[in-house]
Amino acid sequence: MYLPYGLAIILGFIGVKLLLHALHENNLPFINGGEGMNVPEVGTVASLLVIVGTLAVTAIASLMKDRADVKAGRKDAEEKAFHIDFDDHGNRRKVDKYGNHVEWIDDPATSGRGDHTADGSRDTGHLDVARGGRGA
Repeated sequence: MYLPYGLAIILGFIGVKLLLHALHENNLPFINGGEGMNVPEVGTVASLLVIVGTLAVTAIASLMKDRADVKAGRKDAEEKAFHIDFDDHGNRRKVDKYGNHVEWIDDPATSGRGDHTADGSRDTGHLDVARGGRGA
């Protein structure tokens, strides 16, 4: 849940670190006359600690949030709301935890894999199956 935020922080940190290093090793004549600038540099150990620490904090925060959501009843502890499945023609679709068709990912009419029924209808009742392809 919070991993994208942690990765954004890490990428921002790396960008600032690269910028500071470039200013320290400056050889561009239009910046400070081509002389290096006196800017702080972040060491390798500090960088590693920031990266590992950020990943650890975001992973722990995500786990805590998931557990709080389950405890508050906002999330089902047993299973995801849907999973990806394939119909009999190879079209991808979302299926709920009971095996019922939710929506198409690959539209059967435009996927190039053919319609999912022989008569071209969009009826999906016959596609409701339990996980693993067993009949509902």
